[in-house]
Amino acid sequence: MVQYPLIPDSNPLQTAKLFCKIIKNIRAKSITLMGDSAGANLSAIILYCLHKEKINIIKKVILFSPFVNKDIDYAERLLISDYDFILSYENCLHLINYVYKDYFIELKNVFPSSNDYLYNCKFIIFSGEKELFTPDIRNWAKNANNLTVKHYIYKDMCHCFSILPIKQAKDCIKKIKKII
Repeated sequence: MVQYPLIPDSNPLQTAKLFCKIIKNIRAKSITLMGDSAGANLSAIILYCLHKEKINIIKKVILFSPFVNKDIDYAERLLISDYDFILSYENCLHLINYVYKDYFIELKNVFPSSNDYLYNCKFIIFSGEKELFTPDIRNWAKNANNLTVKHYIYKDMCHCFSILPIKQAKDCIKKIKKII
Protein backbone atom coordinates (compact mmCIF):
# COMPACT_ATOMS: atom_id res chain seq x y z
CA MET A 1 0.00 0.00 0.00
CA VAL A 2 1.40 3.36 -1.04
CA GLN A 3 0.96 6.24 1.37
CA TYR A 4 0.40 9.40 -0.62
CA PRO A 5 -0.49 13.01 0.13
CA LEU A 6 -4.19 13.78 0.07
CA ILE A 7 -6.06 16.91 -0.90
CA PRO A 8 -5.83 19.62 0.44
CA ASP A 9 -2.25 18.88 1.59
CA SER A 10 -1.10 18.49 -2.00
CA ASN A 11 -2.55 18.94 -5.42
CA PRO A 12 -3.77 15.98 -7.48
CA LEU A 13 -1.20 16.46 -10.23
CA GLN A 14 1.72 16.08 -7.78
CA THR A 15 0.19 12.92 -6.38
CA ALA A 16 -0.48 11.54 -9.89
CA LYS A 17 3.15 12.15 -10.85
CA LEU A 18 4.27 10.20 -7.77
CA PHE A 19 2.12 7.23 -8.83
CA CYS A 20 3.32 7.50 -12.44
CA LYS A 21 6.90 7.22 -11.24
CA ILE A 22 5.98 4.07 -9.29
CA ILE A 23 3.98 2.54 -12.17
CA LYS A 24 6.83 3.08 -14.65
CA ASN A 25 8.99 0.78 -12.52
CA ILE A 26 6.45 -2.04 -12.30
CA ARG A 27 7.15 -5.01 -14.53
CA ALA A 28 3.69 -6.10 -15.60
CA LYS A 29 1.86 -6.58 -18.87
CA SER A 30 -1.17 -4.69 -17.63
CA ILE A 31 -2.37 -2.70 -14.64
CA THR A 32 -5.88 -1.85 -13.48
CA LEU A 33 -6.38 1.54 -11.83
CA MET A 34 -9.26 2.00 -9.43
CA GLY A 35 -10.48 4.91 -7.36
CA ASP A 36 -13.51 6.23 -5.51
CA SER A 37 -14.68 9.88 -5.66
CA ALA A 38 -11.57 12.08 -5.58
CA GLY A 39 -9.57 8.85 -5.94
CA ALA A 40 -11.47 8.15 -9.16
CA ASN A 41 -10.31 11.44 -10.56
CA LEU A 42 -6.79 10.77 -9.31
CA SER A 43 -6.85 7.45 -11.22
CA ALA A 44 -7.96 9.30 -14.37
CA ILE A 45 -5.19 11.88 -13.95
CA ILE A 46 -2.63 9.08 -13.53
CA LEU A 47 -3.89 7.52 -16.77
CA TYR A 48 -3.63 10.88 -18.52
CA CYS A 49 -0.07 11.50 -17.26
CA LEU A 50 1.08 8.01 -18.25
CA HIS A 51 -0.46 8.41 -21.68
CA LYS A 52 1.35 11.72 -22.20
CA GLU A 53 4.58 9.82 -21.54
CA LYS A 54 3.49 7.09 -24.01
CA ILE A 55 3.22 4.45 -21.29
CA ASN A 56 0.23 2.26 -22.16
CA ILE A 57 0.31 -0.36 -19.42
CA ILE A 58 -3.12 0.60 -17.99
CA LYS A 59 -5.75 -1.72 -19.47
CA LYS A 60 -8.71 -1.11 -17.15
CA VAL A 61 -9.79 1.93 -15.16
CA ILE A 62 -12.51 1.29 -12.57
CA LEU A 63 -14.02 4.51 -11.27
CA PHE A 64 -16.61 5.08 -8.57
CA SER A 65 -18.36 8.45 -8.68
CA PRO A 66 -15.85 10.47 -10.73
CA PHE A 67 -16.26 14.20 -11.29
CA VAL A 68 -16.23 14.53 -15.09
CA ASN A 69 -17.54 18.04 -15.79
CA LYS A 70 -16.13 21.17 -14.18
CA ASP A 71 -18.59 23.44 -15.97
CA ILE A 72 -21.57 22.41 -13.84
CA ASP A 73 -22.44 24.30 -10.65
CA TYR A 74 -22.78 21.19 -8.48
CA ALA A 75 -23.34 23.26 -5.37
CA GLU A 76 -26.36 24.89 -7.01
CA ARG A 77 -27.61 21.53 -8.35
CA LEU A 78 -27.38 20.12 -4.83
CA LEU A 79 -29.54 22.91 -3.41
CA ILE A 80 -32.37 22.51 -5.92
CA SER A 81 -32.62 18.74 -6.15
CA ASP A 82 -33.21 15.59 -4.18
CA TYR A 83 -29.73 14.39 -5.06
CA ASP A 84 -27.03 13.05 -2.92
CA PHE A 85 -27.17 13.18 0.85
CA ILE A 86 -23.47 12.26 1.11
CA LEU A 87 -22.10 15.37 -0.58
CA SER A 88 -22.71 18.64 1.19
CA TYR A 89 -22.98 22.12 -0.28
CA GLU A 90 -19.62 22.96 1.30
CA ASN A 91 -17.98 19.86 -0.22
CA CYS A 92 -19.19 20.86 -3.67
CA LEU A 93 -17.91 24.42 -3.30
CA HIS A 94 -14.55 23.07 -2.11
CA LEU A 95 -14.42 20.65 -5.04
CA ILE A 96 -15.10 23.37 -7.59
CA ASN A 97 -13.14 26.25 -6.08
CA TYR A 98 -10.06 24.52 -4.70
CA VAL A 99 -9.41 21.19 -6.28
CA TYR A 100 -10.48 21.73 -9.86
CA LYS A 101 -10.17 25.47 -10.32
CA ASP A 102 -6.73 25.96 -8.82
CA TYR A 103 -4.88 22.69 -9.32
CA PHE A 104 -6.56 20.52 -11.89
CA ILE A 105 -5.57 19.67 -15.42
CA GLU A 106 -8.39 20.44 -17.81
CA LEU A 107 -11.03 17.78 -17.22
CA LYS A 108 -11.73 17.66 -20.95
CA ASN A 109 -8.21 16.24 -21.34
CA VAL A 110 -8.57 13.68 -18.57
CA PHE A 111 -12.09 12.69 -19.63
CA PRO A 112 -11.99 13.22 -23.41
CA SER A 113 -15.20 13.12 -25.40
CA SER A 114 -13.50 11.15 -28.12
CA ASN A 115 -10.51 8.88 -28.25
CA ASP A 116 -8.18 11.66 -29.37
CA TYR A 117 -5.73 10.38 -26.79
CA LEU A 118 -6.09 6.81 -27.98
CA TYR A 119 -6.41 5.46 -24.47
CA ASN A 120 -5.88 1.77 -24.90
CA CYS A 121 -8.00 0.80 -21.93
CA LYS A 122 -11.51 0.08 -20.81
CA PHE A 123 -13.36 2.46 -18.47
CA ILE A 124 -15.75 0.86 -15.98
CA ILE A 125 -17.73 3.36 -13.95
CA PHE A 126 -20.06 2.83 -11.00
CA SER A 127 -22.42 5.51 -9.72
CA GLY A 128 -25.71 5.84 -7.91
CA GLU A 129 -28.93 7.03 -9.51
CA LYS A 130 -29.23 9.81 -6.91
CA GLU A 131 -25.56 10.67 -7.21
CA LEU A 132 -24.84 14.29 -7.91
CA PHE A 133 -22.39 13.42 -10.71
CA THR A 134 -24.38 10.64 -12.43
CA PRO A 135 -26.09 12.79 -15.10
CA ASP A 136 -22.68 14.01 -16.27
CA ILE A 137 -21.08 10.57 -16.05
CA ARG A 138 -23.96 9.14 -18.10
CA ASN A 139 -23.59 11.91 -20.67
CA TRP A 140 -19.82 11.48 -20.90
CA ALA A 141 -20.08 7.70 -21.23
CA LYS A 142 -22.74 8.01 -23.93
CA ASN A 143 -20.73 10.53 -25.95
CA ALA A 144 -17.23 9.12 -25.46
CA ASN A 145 -16.64 8.19 -29.08
CA ASN A 146 -14.19 5.37 -29.69
CA LEU A 147 -13.65 4.84 -25.97
CA THR A 148 -14.77 1.63 -24.30
CA VAL A 149 -16.95 2.73 -21.39
CA LYS A 150 -19.26 0.58 -19.26
CA HIS A 151 -21.36 2.59 -16.79
CA TYR A 152 -23.27 0.82 -14.01
CA ILE A 153 -25.94 2.98 -12.38
CA TYR A 154 -27.50 1.72 -9.14
CA LYS A 155 -31.11 2.66 -8.41
CA ASP A 156 -31.71 4.98 -5.43
CA MET A 157 -28.01 5.02 -4.51
CA CYS A 158 -25.93 8.09 -3.60
CA HIS A 159 -22.30 9.16 -3.83
CA CYS A 160 -19.83 6.50 -2.63
CA PHE A 161 -22.60 3.96 -1.92
CA SER A 162 -20.15 1.19 -2.79
CA ILE A 163 -18.46 1.46 0.61
CA LEU A 164 -21.70 1.05 2.56
CA PRO A 165 -22.68 -2.34 4.08
CA ILE A 166 -25.59 -2.86 1.67
CA LYS A 167 -26.50 -5.37 -1.04
CA GLN A 168 -25.80 -2.89 -3.87
CA ALA A 169 -22.24 -2.47 -2.63
CA LYS A 170 -21.84 -6.25 -2.50
CA ASP A 171 -23.04 -6.41 -6.10
CA CYS A 172 -20.38 -3.82 -7.04
CA ILE A 173 -17.68 -5.92 -5.42
CA LYS A 174 -18.87 -9.01 -7.31
CA LYS A 175 -18.71 -7.12 -10.60
CA ILE A 176 -15.25 -5.77 -9.79
CA LYS A 177 -13.94 -9.26 -9.04
CA LYS A 178 -15.18 -10.42 -12.45
CA ILE A 179 -13.67 -7.38 -14.18
CA ILE A 180 -10.27 -7.75 -12.57
